[in-house]
Amino acid sequence: LYAYHYTTLPAPAGTSSSLVSIIFELKIPFVLGLIGSAASLSLFVVPAALLGLAVCILLVYLGARGHIKRNPLIWYCLLFLILTVFGITGIRTDVGPGQLLASRYAIYSALFLIFAWFAVVEEFLADSQVRLIDSGLYVGTMLAVIIFSLAMDFSGARAVHERHDTLVAAMSAFEQPAASDPTPSPAPAVKLRLDQDPAQSFNVRARRELIKSMQRGIYKPPRR
Repeated sequence: LYAYHYTTLPAPAGTSSSLVSIIFELKIPFVLGLIGSAASLSLFVVPAALLGLAVCILLVYLGARGHIKRNPLIWYCLLFLILTVFGITGIRTDVGPGQLLASRYAIYSALFLIFAWFAVVEEFLADSQVRLIDSGLYVGTMLAVIIFSLAMDFSGARAVHERHDTLVAAMSAFEQPAASDPTPSPAPAVKLRLDQDPAQSFNVRARRELIKSMQRGIYKPPRR
C-alpha cells in the first residue's frame, strides 16, 4: 500500500533495482544520518549521524530489556520506519547526504524520537513512585529537548533569513539585468544534469513562469 503508484527515479547504470541488493549496499553513516536527521545543521551529516547512533543504541538496549514484548505496537511502528529508512537510503545515497537530510524526511527522525520516548516512559517512568520533577531522567530529558529545540529554531531562523536575502538579490537582478546577463533567473542557481536540456532547467522555467505571472497581473515587481 505504501508503494502504490510510488514514483521512482531511474536506477544509475550498473546498479540493481532489487530491494535485497539495496539493503546489502547501504551506507551505515547515511542510514544513521537519516534516523537522526532532526539534528541536521545546514545539511551536515555528522550531528545527524550521532543522534541516529544514539537512538539506535537506546532502542537496542530497550529491546534487550524486553520492552518489545511489553508493548509490541511501538516496535511494529519502529519496524515500519526502519524499512522505510532502508528504502530511502538505498534510493537517495548516490545523490549525496543533502537529499537524505532534506526537511521532507525529518518526519521519520521525529517519529523515531517520539516512539523511543514512549518506550523510555513505559520502561522507567510509568510505574515509578518518584515525582517527575524529582526524576533526573525526566528533568534531564526535558532540558535536552528545550536546548535542542532552541538550537534548531535558531538554525532555522538563520536559514530563513539567508533564503530571503538570496531571493531579494535574485529578484533585483531579474528586474534590473546586467548587460552580460540578459536573462537572469529569480531562482538560485541549480546545476544541470548531464542528460538535461538547458531549455528545461529550473532557472529557465522559473523565469518563464514569473514573466507569465507579471503579464497576467498575478505578480507586480515592487517599485523602486
